[in-house]
Amino acid sequence: MKERIEQQLAPLIKNIEARSQSEKIIVMALLAVGLVLAYLSIFYDPLSARVDQARRQISSTEAQIANQQVNYLEMMAASQEDPNKFANDRLVVISREQRVLDQEIANLAGDLVTPNQLTQQPSRFLLPAP
Repeated sequence: MKERIEQQLAPLIKNIEARSQSEKIIVMALLAVGLVLAYLSIFYDPLSARVDQARRQISSTEAQIANQQVNYLEMMAASQEDPNKFANDRLVVISREQRVLDQEIANLAGDLVTPNQLTQQPSRFLLPAP
């Protein structure tokens, strides 16, 4: 196997040895550039793409975590509130309105006799017989 490779490379090596020193430097530089480009296209670019994908996934996950934390804090704040707060506030307003209306009714009724007063002292409110 080794001998076979040496036989295939022998003409290439003779061709390079026949060149001048400046041509040898150019060929070696081109060979080095070719090796670097091969490394970049075979190994570096796929790894770089995977790193970028992992970074995007990390950013996305961090954003999801931040959203979940905000939702958690909102839910905790909501759980601390009184669930009957709206109903209690409305009850206070309605009670206040009822007191105002009761006062207005009392002012309008003036000296009118209520049914309870009729049953307590019926003789006082009866008209004398003619």
